[in-house]
Amino acid sequence: MVPFDDRFHEMHEQIQKNKSLVSRVFALSESFDSLRMDEIKRYYPIETTELFHLGLDHSGNHCRFYEEILSKMRILYEESDGKIDLPKVYFLLENRRGILSEDLTGNDYYRLTDRTEFNLLNPVLGKVFQSNKLDLEKTTFQIEGWNYLRNPVIDLDHVKVKPEYEKVLNIYTQHYKNKNNFLIKNFN
Repeated sequence: MVPFDDRFHEMHEQIQKNKSLVSRVFALSESFDSLRMDEIKRYYPIETTELFHLGLDHSGNHCRFYEEILSKMRILYEESDGKIDLPKVYFLLENRRGILSEDLTGNDYYRLTDRTEFNLLNPVLGKVFQSNKLDLEKTTFQIEGWNYLRNPVIDLDHVKVKPEYEKVLNIYTQHYKNKNNFLIKNFN
């Protein structure tokens, strides 16, 4: 199994080196400064790459708890031996201006449901989290298209790990607060 951080390393490098993309992402993020909160959507598709689509998550809750969400992803990844479906991109913008992530809708090509029925969830979720059925259903999006079905786990800000995972969650969270390998820096 590829270590969790290594899984994202190459994509992080490619994005960070793409000055044009990084400039566009930060320009979009900065454009929110002039809008009222009720005018700002939580998610904006940005660009299509060869391999997948990118988007900007502007949820304050997701930005505030980014390191904890990333740590929960890592726990799930490790507990599933790398088999759980996670987004290909999930990087925090410098100064917590947003989260650059894989646009799971494929720029609105696929139908996205922000909740997956309990019986379709990866069983590792129940192993790691002490949350109720409804909260677990909210952790996983369901994406459907012609001959396409995917259930990526991404929305982890509202679930709590079971007590036996609290220590490792805290260790990972501190690790990501002190590392920049998931941070997209602005060139300006």
